[in-house]
Amino acid sequence: MSRLALDRPRAPHVALDDPLYESHYVKVADPQGGRALWVRQTSLKRPGAPARGTVWAIAFDRPAGRVLQRRETFDAPVADPGPGAWASFGGAQLGPGAAQGALAPLAWDLTWTAQTAPSPYLPSETLYDRPFPKSNGVALVPSAMANGTVEVDGARWEIRDWPGMVGHNWGTDHAAHWVWIHAAGLPGGAWVDLVLARVKIGPLTSPWMASGAMEVDGVRRRLGGPTARLRGFKVVIAPDRADVRLPEGVRIEVAGDPACTVAWDYAAPHGPGRDVRNCSVADGTLTLGDGRTLSLDGGWAFEVGRPAGAGAVPQR
Repeated sequence: MSRLALDRPRAPHVALDDPLYESHYVKVADPQGGRALWVRQTSLKRPGAPARGTVWAIAFDRPAGRVLQRRETFDAPVADPGPGAWASFGGAQLGPGAAQGALAPLAWDLTWTAQTAPSPYLPSETLYDRPFPKSNGVALVPSAMANGTVEVDGARWEIRDWPGMVGHNWGTDHAAHWVWIHAAGLPGGAWVDLVLARVKIGPLTSPWMASGAMEVDGVRRRLGGPTARLRGFKVVIAPDRADVRLPEGVRIEVAGDPACTVAWDYAAPHGPGRDVRNCSVADGTLTLGDGRTLSLDGGWAFEVGRPAGAGAVPQR
């Protein structure tokens, strides 16, 4: 699949009677650990209504023990952002290589350089934009190097070579449950990007499925896939931590900081939305099959999503 097809916005072009959600997002984290910025521009379209845009901005400040979150939804229908942009509404813009915007008391002006090629989550390009699966996603830039400035409640963060990522997801409905784990700037320039999901198939909910990739020593490797469950795939999920064992001895352990975890409500194109918890300054370790461990404190993203009002996070 071409990059153009992976990153282009769907919301401005969807038929009036069709449902859709869509997000373009960027996350950057201080290489020293403890501070991160998450910016997300989303579109939500219910059948029979135009898509409406929402801008989200979250600054995670672990040394200060706080998260500053802002979001705003705009009444104007989402329009085609034009060449050089993926999403543009509410005075905020996100596109190839840059993001700018402001939601007082937060403001951001970022540029980034891709360190590697996109990483699609679905195993084949023929699965994208189909009735099933209902959710599509791609790490457009699984490892980026970002620069710029962020204003956080009067304080100025200078972003100088902060590792990060840029992503895009869209579809007619969210996964029933999901976990997203990401880290860039691991020792040696390694990165890992992993999505776990349980999806609805009629009245049933699937077991956990894994998809993603990692790059270590300049070599990329796909993670998960349809045969992973037959080759040692094991998952333990809790609201503030995860332990994921993947084939060939790969293990990912991540733990969020409750004081720097934000709760989000993700609306859905129809039916109930999702309750989401995200810590973008989590601690984590990637263990490789050869026994090496790559650790990073305060720089991992760890997100858990589940149906609104579902109670405890499902474990396995």
